[in-house]
Amino acid sequence: HPIKDVASKAGQFIKYGCGKGECGTCEALCNGKWIKPCMAVVPSDLIEGQQYVIQVKEVKNKAKSSGKFYSVRSFFMGFYNNVLGMFAFVKTRRSAKKNYEERMEFEAMILEKARKRREAREREMSRNKD
Repeated sequence: HPIKDVASKAGQFIKYGCGKGECGTCEALCNGKWIKPCMAVVPSDLIEGQQYVIQVKEVKNKAKSSGKFYSVRSFFMGFYNNVLGMFAFVKTRRSAKKNYEERMEFEAMILEKARKRREAREREMSRNKD
């Protein structure tokens, strides 16, 4: 039986990441060896009633919540992020305007070439008719 299934049936929590044994989130110590319970299985040579002890890594909660909906720091960081976003928007608008103007010039040039070709084709057709 897979260890993760046995642990969940026993009501024991093991934190998993990828579930494929690649990330190492679920690593646990068993008989002096590090195993990955998401992939490991309970040995088949265990005698019924014999204990199979696995020591799971402590789950650390890195995020500390103040319990408030907002804090003064989050207010100022939000303001700071908005100012950065507005600054970047203004900065990129200048280059975007330049790109837009270049594109409009290019499109005007293409329209002019197309108009000249059309006129040349019409003149050629009118000469061929005469």
